[in-house]
Amino acid sequence: MNYSSLSSIAHERIHPATPKEDAHIESFYSILEKEVIRAEFSSFEDAENTISGFISFYNNERLNSAVDYRTLERYIKMERKHNRGICMSPNPILSRIRGPIQI
Repeated sequence: MNYSSLSSIAHERIHPATPKEDAHIESFYSILEKEVIRAEFSSFEDAENTISGFISFYNNERLNSAVDYRTLERYIKMERKHNRGICMSPNPILSRIRGPIQI
């Protein structure tokens, strides 16, 4: 059994070569690839630590144009504070945000 199954996370597949079906995660992977993945790592642990650090930066410090140039953490806290729910935005990217990106 894999992590997704053990964690009750539904696995969703998109059609090949259709990034518009899952644009928010495709955008994240593009940024991850440009800013992190092209580096050379000395070990798996080095890669894991680097990617974990980037994800923390992405969620907590990086300004995101899809949420009016706020951090994802700030956007999520504001939505929860105002009880508006995070998944009610007409923006297709924001409608899929349920929480910070996690490893």
